[in-house]
Amino acid sequence: MKRNASVKPGGVTSVKIGGKISPSAGRSPRTAGSPPRSPMSALKSAGARGGKFQVHVAAVEEEEEQIPEQPALFIPSSSPALLIEKSDFHDFLAEMGNRYSFPERHPKCVVVVSSRWVSDTDNVQVMCHPRPKTVHDFFGFAEGLYEVEYCATCDAEHSARVAEALSEGGIPVEFEGNRGFDVGCWSPMCLLFPAANIPVVQVSLHSGREGLMHLRMGQALGALRDIGYLILCTGGITFNLLELGYGDRQPPPAAVVVDKWVKDVMTYEEKKKWPTADAAWDARSQKLAQVFNPSADVSHAALLSHPVPDAFLPLIVASATGGASTRVHEGWAYCALSMASYLFGDLPPQKGVPGVPAPGSAGAAPEEKAASIVEKNALLTA
Repeated sequence: MKRNASVKPGGVTSVKIGGKISPSAGRSPRTAGSPPRSPMSALKSAGARGGKFQVHVAAVEEEEEQIPEQPALFIPSSSPALLIEKSDFHDFLAEMGNRYSFPERHPKCVVVVSSRWVSDTDNVQVMCHPRPKTVHDFFGFAEGLYEVEYCATCDAEHSARVAEALSEGGIPVEFEGNRGFDVGCWSPMCLLFPAANIPVVQVSLHSGREGLMHLRMGQALGALRDIGYLILCTGGITFNLLELGYGDRQPPPAAVVVDKWVKDVMTYEEKKKWPTADAAWDARSQKLAQVFNPSADVSHAALLSHPVPDAFLPLIVASATGGASTRVHEGWAYCALSMASYLFGDLPPQKGVPGVPAPGSAGAAPEEKAASIVEKNALLTA
């Protein structure tokens, strides 16, 4: 696995971002007794039940140009109101979007692992609809949030590459043609890539919800970073909604313990004397994967902070892709939600200066793009 060499240790207006959204479509079931197929061949023949659509896959050609290696980023899912509520976390994501506005930093594709999608089968599911719908999987928020559409594509080539990487890593995988972008995906993507001009492929969590399975998922997806795929994992280091509060109330003691434990693992575990960088990163991920194990000293606090483990699993995936960790944001929201975010690896190098096309366009300068998306989001609360 190639990584950085050093180990440092009211009235509302709808918003549509990108192009039009096609109707959803289903995935074709495997015929009983049919021979196994590779993810690419399976995707070539994938279509809706009843033959409503057919996914056409262009030939996957090897690209000669050098594509910069991408990092993995873990961020908390936060609130669906992220786009319309001003906060330090909102500003952090907008600034990260500014940094990614330089064309030479653009990823080939963003692979999103969201805690809001857990597979309903024994396989990890990979999105394959070419125009995924925007799913508003929440209730009780401002009406305008239900009007937001994030119109990135999910190109067949990228779905196939993601499935191939998981399959080669020994992960059972299948395509899902009905799935749309959930709020754990589209909400941060509206700030990171507001033009919706980068293909996005969502990947589910495994239904077993086991830490070691998601460690293996991260190891498999890490190979995609070398060919220009950004891995974005959204969940939460703490996520007990029954503990939410407002005002100056202090975070629950268990949440503080878990947040500090994760910080210590990132800070110290990979800085120990390991024979290789890969060994250091694997040791870090192995420790994270044991967070709910009764033998772990943090397990009691972890169980109090996570009634279900879903929110923590994307952190394990991100860590297991490899790379030195950096705590790029921290804080608390609603008293109980740690907003700690981690970058694994480095952002691609910046080589040039963007031009000055119209604000909000695909090639807009960073400050113009950020201002444009903030103005659009402000309309939701007008």
